[in-house]
Amino acid sequence: MDFTEKKSLESPQLQANFLSKFFYCWIIPLFKKGAKEDLTLDDLYDRIPEDDAGYWGATMERYSFIHKTYTEEVQDWLIE
Repeated sequence: MDFTEKKSLESPQLQANFLSKFFYCWIIPLFKKGAKEDLTLDDLYDRIPEDDAGYWGATMERYSFIHKTYTEEVQDWLIE
């Protein structure tokens, strides 16, 4: 396995309009290339920021805090 540095290829999903995102039209060029020849790591797009673990970790932590706070308030209200 070759561990050389992969060239950066920005995801077209970042500039895609609503319909293109909804119908996944932004990925068609990659499908066409994959149908003609085998894909390599250099052909794959970089992940979008929303797919980063830090983004989802912060989101989950925020909602966990909201849920915990709301649950404690409801329990306090039910006990009174």
